[in-house]
Amino acid sequence: MTTPPPASPPVEGAPPPDPNAPAVEALRKDVGLGNWSALGAFFKKNFPEKPEDAKQAWKHILNALATQGGPGIKPKAITPQMQMMGMGGDSGQPPRDMNVLSPDDVLNLAEQCPFPFEKDKETLEQLGKLLAGAIDRGFVPDESIRRLDQGTANLGGTDTAKRRDAARLLVAAGLRVEAEPFLAKQADALAAKDTATLNLLAMAAEGRFAKDGKPEDLEKAWRITQDALSVPDAVATERQAALRRAVELAPKVKAELGGQWLSDSFTAKPALGMEILAGIGIATAESRKVPDPEPRRQNLELQNRAVNALLKASPERVKEWKTTLTLLAMNWLSEAEWTQARDNSSSRGPQMQYDMYGNVFFGEMQENMGGQPGVRRPVKAGDILTLAPGDVWIGAVDSSLQPALLTQLANLQLKVKMEKEAFPYIEKLAAFNAREARELADRFIEVWGENHDPNADKNRTNRYMFIYGYNPQADGIPLTRSRQERNLEELAGWVKKLRALPLGGLDEGKIAQAFMRTHSSAEVFRMENITKVFGAMDQLKPETLAAILQTMRQNLATVWRSPKEQQQKKTNRTDKEIEAEVARGYGVTNTVLNEARARYPEDWRLLLVQAALMLDSTNFANEKAKDSSFTKERNGAYEAFAKAAELYAKALPGLEQKDQSVDVYLTWFYASLGASDLEAVKAEQTPDPKQVPLIRSALESLPGEARQRHETLFANALATRMTAAAPAVKHRYLSQGLPIAGDNERARQPRELMAYYSDLVTEIRLQSAIDGPDTVGTEPFGVFVNIRHTTQIEREAGGFQKYLQNQNAGMGFYNFGRPPENYRDKFEEAAREALKESFEVLSVTFHADKVKSAGDPEDGWRVTPYCYLLLKAKGPQTDSLPALKLNLDFMDTSGYAVLPIESNKIPLDAGHSAARPALAIEAQQILDERKADTGVLSLEIKATARGLVPSLDTLFDLKPAGFDIEKIDDQGVRVTQLDDGEAHPENFGAPVSERLWTVTLKASVGQPAPAKSFTFAQPKSPEVKTLFMRYADADLQEVPATVSLEQTYGRRSHAGWWWALGAAVAVTPSWFLLRRRIGKSAPQSSGGIEAPEEINPLTVMALLRRIRSSGRLKPDAAAELTRTLTHMEEHYYAPSRESHSPDLQAAVTEWMRRASAA
Repeated sequence: MTTPPPASPPVEGAPPPDPNAPAVEALRKDVGLGNWSALGAFFKKNFPEKPEDAKQAWKHILNALATQGGPGIKPKAITPQMQMMGMGGDSGQPPRDMNVLSPDDVLNLAEQCPFPFEKDKETLEQLGKLLAGAIDRGFVPDESIRRLDQGTANLGGTDTAKRRDAARLLVAAGLRVEAEPFLAKQADALAAKDTATLNLLAMAAEGRFAKDGKPEDLEKAWRITQDALSVPDAVATERQAALRRAVELAPKVKAELGGQWLSDSFTAKPALGMEILAGIGIATAESRKVPDPEPRRQNLELQNRAVNALLKASPERVKEWKTTLTLLAMNWLSEAEWTQARDNSSSRGPQMQYDMYGNVFFGEMQENMGGQPGVRRPVKAGDILTLAPGDVWIGAVDSSLQPALLTQLANLQLKVKMEKEAFPYIEKLAAFNAREARELADRFIEVWGENHDPNADKNRTNRYMFIYGYNPQADGIPLTRSRQERNLEELAGWVKKLRALPLGGLDEGKIAQAFMRTHSSAEVFRMENITKVFGAMDQLKPETLAAILQTMRQNLATVWRSPKEQQQKKTNRTDKEIEAEVARGYGVTNTVLNEARARYPEDWRLLLVQAALMLDSTNFANEKAKDSSFTKERNGAYEAFAKAAELYAKALPGLEQKDQSVDVYLTWFYASLGASDLEAVKAEQTPDPKQVPLIRSALESLPGEARQRHETLFANALATRMTAAAPAVKHRYLSQGLPIAGDNERARQPRELMAYYSDLVTEIRLQSAIDGPDTVGTEPFGVFVNIRHTTQIEREAGGFQKYLQNQNAGMGFYNFGRPPENYRDKFEEAAREALKESFEVLSVTFHADKVKSAGDPEDGWRVTPYCYLLLKAKGPQTDSLPALKLNLDFMDTSGYAVLPIESNKIPLDAGHSAARPALAIEAQQILDERKADTGVLSLEIKATARGLVPSLDTLFDLKPAGFDIEKIDDQGVRVTQLDDGEAHPENFGAPVSERLWTVTLKASVGQPAPAKSFTFAQPKSPEVKTLFMRYADADLQEVPATVSLEQTYGRRSHAGWWWALGAAVAVTPSWFLLRRRIGKSAPQSSGGIEAPEEINPLTVMALLRRIRSSGRLKPDAAAELTRTLTHMEEHYYAPSRESHSPDLQAAVTEWMRRASAA
């Protein structure tokens, strides 16, 4: 045991300590330890003459025991559905302290009650709940019942009143059958006019019926209840309880008992009927604040049952009961409004639901259990509708209440998707309140569209749902023509009925949406279907026509032309058929629109649709085939948008505020981005920034308050619709939209986002620089492309190495909230497109995605090398390198955005040439006499450099004595890699290139004697390191700059045959294991080139050299063949080198085939 610390000295200015604090703390400990006698002593000491204070304090303790995790809260049953949804189990939170009471604890607590129970039966009910909680936790009540029978200080024993209190405690604990022995006999209670005992006896009989199911017990409860009602001058609360029970039991017992009683109550005994209705009505009204919806539902059920009994038994007296019926209807209306606002039901019955694992079950939608305790939970909409006033009841209430009842009934029916059941109420409401009825009619159309949407069931399917044997092909069962026709017929019928009501018109946009939802999204609308629903075109109002045509136009621009949509709807249309269908759609829409414009030339809505349709059709045609008239037609569409804005401004004074909108300005704005619909705007479309000031001017021309309201609406739309913009057009969306919105407060978030974009693009730059002087001529030259950025943005973005990846072409890439992208391919494609007009792009070489950034001369900046372009100007007229663009993506508040960064345009001179930078040049010359039998001496020169390898005549002086140069095969410069700078930081980013020349030599004509020696090409600069080599048999050996020739050139010599024979003898035995004949699939000859009879390294390499020297192959194929030869030479002539053995047969077959095809 530890010694408590000394008390702290009082703090100056602190409030004085509470003198009752020690006593309260002691009381808390006594309750926690179950020291009930100490609890009783506390009340006797502190509340000797304050019974009301004692009662409040005692109830407070009982409530604390019942609500602080104690036994007074009966655990809710955990249903299978709740288990499937993960409810009712361990929440992961530590258990809170609980007051675990036993039945004896409850009785001991009751003994200490400081006031008699007969004066407060509510306390007995609280104790009964505590006893019920103890039983639920597994305690057996038998001993406690025996103890009550023997008697405690306040309950049971021989005293009649105390025994009745014990029975009330047991009934409250759910032990109704066990309570009966504590009560007087029925006859004695009736003789004593003891209504309380009679009510308890009736509840005991109900409990026995619930336990055994014997009808005689239910009839006994009915007879006892009737006895209780027969007692004159009974206590009001007891009589109301008996009346309530009588109404509950009436439909359960025999008709001659319950039914006759209810009928008599409203005919022969109208006073009793009024008492029944008044009592139930008061109970229903008083229960509105009860959090649990079940007691409130029960009260509504009793109310409904009583009213229906009245209306059935005595309809002629309904007028006499008007006030009461109105009050009862108001009870229902109050609950219905709460249900409308808070219930999440969307059907009247159980719904198919899914748990977190995708398991299917049917049940009521679970309430949100995260609400505050004590908040009134709604009665389910299905129950509210079941207990709603009927037509006769509604007709009997005060006329001022009838519209509210009709409105609420219609709202609830639409809430649970029962539009057919809602229509009669809308129809009746139209006579009282046309405006309210019109809103309901519009909602009716919406619900009808939802219920008849062929994709609705699919959209509700959980993505994890899997049923064994499920056929995924059935997931897209096409909407049949007959079903579509039935839906359209039904919609047309409802529209006709609704238009017949005095509503002042319908929202034609809602009708158009419903029409679109029930119509296949893969089918273009047909005129006969349009007229079926909307009527003849020449009889429609301009706003109706505009709504229909706008829907058609949007579909033509989006879903109708989508191959994906056609595939999902199983139409099996080809691309050409889709194009034909869309073209037909544009034709139909244009025809209808032209006719409508002829009838209503000043209607701004029709002109707006026409302007958007002009732009859409122009874009569609331009996508299929580029046309020089595109710009002219697009400008015509922009002029139509401007005219539509003028017509709207002209019509504005006559428009109600609800009919005013910024659609004309928004659509014009989207059109300036590239398409009439924001979701259809693509990055490759060309925007027209010149429209921005025109749109702004049109808004500013609106008068006074209308201008401010429209600017606010536009700014609000700019902010809220940003998520619909494709990531690649968000920057364009904001850069053109913000000047229109101006400094409106609603555009604050877009302005902040644009500032973020601006910060990004100012801290990241794309640099392109010519490698060497800008006088490039028409020879190959290089261009460095680097990403220059600040240190901070590199850190926040995680570096820029991902733009060196093709993520879709590999595994393991994660793009942090963005879809994987082939960044390298996208940049190369864009670069080739930008350069193709003036340059030939020879190659694009990227750095590895592990490359690190390097320092920059400017403090706070760094450079990440990106790629190296090898280009060649197409002519001397080329004078500049165009800007290159790289798309960067960044996360933002609406997902992610793609921001383009561009390099500067660089001037250059293609009319004059200058040497390209080249350092560390190394060359290897190989002399090959193996074609001496044909009089050919071959010299292969391969050079590498850091930079671009220059031309052969720049590097070497090639003038071999006794030989003429017959041909030089130049394979061009090729960039093999980019230096990462790890070995030599000063070389960071430099290109490493190679160049290969094959020189064919023949003996000079007219020389006195064949050449006996050969002198290799001599480098013109001592800095060019050169290695001289020749073939010795099948090996390569280093030789001096001048070597003796082994063969004779200039006259026919047979020495070559002896050389070949010697080389064949020198081949290792393992080579002969490779001999085979060429398969039948390989060509035996190709234009004079014969395939060898025997397959061995010597014959195959000789064949490949002949094919390469024939000049038949394209440059890229010739380069590939050179690499194949190099690999063979390295494998067979340098056996220590680790490499895989070449497939000689496959090489012969492949290259003979390619030589034949060339």
